[in-house]
Amino acid sequence: MNQCLERDRDWIAYSKGALAQVRYDASMVVETAKAERLAFSEAMRGDYVSAAREQQSVVNGITDDDATQALQQQRLATYINFFDPSQAQQIRKTANRANMRLLRPLAGVQYERLKAASRPQAEQASSWLQARYESGNDLLLGFNALAQDLDWGPRTDQFEQAVRDLAEHIGHVGQRPEQLPKPGPDNLWALSDGSFCVIEAKSDADAGHPVYKKWAGQLSQAMDWFREQYPSSQSVPVLIHPEERFDSHAAIPSGCRVITTERLARLKKALASFATGLASNDAFRDPARVASLLNDHGLTAAEFIRRFSVEGRY
Repeated sequence: MNQCLERDRDWIAYSKGALAQVRYDASMVVETAKAERLAFSEAMRGDYVSAAREQQSVVNGITDDDATQALQQQRLATYINFFDPSQAQQIRKTANRANMRLLRPLAGVQYERLKAASRPQAEQASSWLQARYESGNDLLLGFNALAQDLDWGPRTDQFEQAVRDLAEHIGHVGQRPEQLPKPGPDNLWALSDGSFCVIEAKSDADAGHPVYKKWAGQLSQAMDWFREQYPSSQSVPVLIHPEERFDSHAAIPSGCRVITTERLARLKKALASFATGLASNDAFRDPARVASLLNDHGLTAAEFIRRFSVEGRY
């Protein structure tokens, strides 16, 4: 250590000799990054038509990540706005539908009602998983990352996104209406049987404390929002909270179910086993095997709420 710090000549000579033998792999820049940089350079020169053309190739090159593609669409709209403001607003609207965290168009965004998948749950899950994961190993990594985000603590945004992603992993359709201009619940699931789950997540709540009046009120408001948006549909109000016990001053929404600490742990255990089964011999590519695994682990639309939640109580 002293030889290094004191710049000993022998040490320097030895170090240079060792480093001289090192060979580095050639750096690789993906084509979309090159096009994105070129688009920016064209815009800096004031050639917004060329900038938009290059940025469009960036958008077209992203096929596996809707949120990232939406972000690049927003950048495309920025360039197009210089010569076609109307088209720019349409692109911005499309981007905002895919990623509600992005800027909204000038005319605002109308809420698009969530629709359940048009095929059975197992077929929907199999199709979605095949589009998302290239192999069983990738699938296991994806489910593991999902389980890590479904953890109690201050990372509420990651938790709520994981709840949305969970819906897709088991063959439903998920949405985060909380991010809309007129916020709805943290999560909304459209189940394969045509019903819905209206979900409020309190993953940062302290264990040992009841569900307070404020949180119960938020779930009730979420149900009011649902009835306004989906007047002819049925739904179950679901609260994710360490305890199923409500404070005496809180009003429990009718039919309320609570995913408690114990039930969330049970769900994560079931998901781990489900993922293992899906990855075995690429079972996730076979809807019949997916259907069997969904049923075995209580992840069907008919069974999910009963197995992984409890009734809210005082």
